[in-house]
Amino acid sequence: MKNHQKRAMAGVTLAVSAALIAGAVAPSASAESSDSITRAASNVDAAATAYGSAGTADAAGAAATVEVPATSAGSVTVRSPGTPSIGFSLPETKRVEGVTTASGTVFYPGAAPSADIAVQHTDGGARALVNIKDASAPHEYRYGLALPQGASVTSEEDGGVLIKGADGAVIGAVDAPWARDAAGKPVATQYRIEGTTLIQNVAFSENSAFPVVADPNLSGAAKALIGKIKKIPGWSKAAHGKYKDFDKWMGKQNWAVKTAWWAVKGQAGYMIFEYLNKL
Repeated sequence: MKNHQKRAMAGVTLAVSAALIAGAVAPSASAESSDSITRAASNVDAAATAYGSAGTADAAGAAATVEVPATSAGSVTVRSPGTPSIGFSLPETKRVEGVTTASGTVFYPGAAPSADIAVQHTDGGARALVNIKDASAPHEYRYGLALPQGASVTSEEDGGVLIKGADGAVIGAVDAPWARDAAGKPVATQYRIEGTTLIQNVAFSENSAFPVVADPNLSGAAKALIGKIKKIPGWSKAAHGKYKDFDKWMGKQNWAVKTAWWAVKGQAGYMIFEYLNKL
């Protein structure tokens, strides 16, 4: 078992492709704009922290390799062990160079009308954050999902989105949306799906405390699978036994779950089990 665990751990890596992101403010940026970027990025980081940490490896072994584009016109790509890559384009209307902040957030200032866009590497995927500056900003933000051929996208009861491959296996998920204003109060928000485009509506008003931050969080296959497992009755008992018994239990679940498990278990399976075992 120890050797199995070592192989599983070795098979999962966590890295952000540093070559794809800009590492500093463009030379033409003024000191004033740099200060503005710093303040806006800090606001985004504070909002994201309230909903979960970013830039860290998931203890569940749901680590993913994330590629963040150098400009807002590019796409974010998430690769998980054993499954096809998935990703999303950003809701930009203007091509802007990315700025990497001290916290690791990649920030695209002014990439949308009266709004900034940011990307963070999360535990098992990546999130985009829109920093809405005032009431003149759009209420809708469109994210084009980059999915393998034959993949499907469906809405979940909690407001999130589940992504399945052509074989019906879970290959990713988008967490239920959230938005909060500058006072820390929640702002109503929801998703709708048009083909492979994820659209987030943020219901701010002239009376909202700006800036308002809204976030879609895309998880790779392993993290999405964990979310599905935790919704299955009896998962805790199964996860607190032996790995081989948990593996057999997983093989009895619905097609989407067990097929996803078969895809990831060779590289991340034991780490997922170990994480669930500690809950």
